[in-house]
Parts: sequence; C-alpha cells; structure tokens
Amino acid sequence: MISSFLYEVRHIIFFYIIGDLITTQAALRLGAYEANPFLISFTTSVVLKLVFLVLLFIVYRSLQQRKLSWDICRHSIAGIGVIATVSNLLVILWGSSIFQLAGVV
Repeated sequence: MISSFLYEVRHIIFFYIIGDLITTQAALRLGAYEANPFLISFTTSVVLKLVFLVLLFIVYRSLQQRKLSWDICRHSIAGIGVIATVSNLLVILWGSSIFQLAGVV
C-alpha cells in the first residue's frame, strides 16, 4: 500500500515537496522574502512537508473507494507544487514571482 501511495504522489513529492523546498531555500539565500515565518528554516520546512505527506497518506487511505476524489486531490496538490516551484524559479532568475509578473501582487 505504501509503495502504491508513493507512486501515486510522485508528482507531489517532486514538485510540492522537493521542488518547492529547494527553490524556496535557494531564493531565500539570494535575498528573497518568505512571508510565512514557519518556512524560513530549512529544518522546519522539511518537517512540515513530511507531516503533510503523512496527512496525505491518511487522505489516500480514506479515499480508496472514491478514485475521482483522490485524483482531484492529488492533481490539485501537484499543480500547486508546479506553480510554487515555477514561481520560486522566477524569483531566482528574474527577482519577481509568477504572481508579481502577472500583476496579482
């Protein structure tokens, strides 16, 4: 069950956990600002991401009989991870997030 869970959340692990974690830390080292004080520390960020993964496993188990709900959940989180990672990369490369470039912030 755990191996199938890890396979199904591989995009979440790659983008939301690893991608966001690495690009956030890189942006912070280059002087970017992190609005969430819990995510400034690398250790705290890792712990929060791992807690999130455990909670996601609980959701995965509870939605075993509702595949569409699980698919919507995991794809939404992976999409948020892609947006966060791309936004952080833009901060690193151009000094502005995706939201600043779009004029939202």
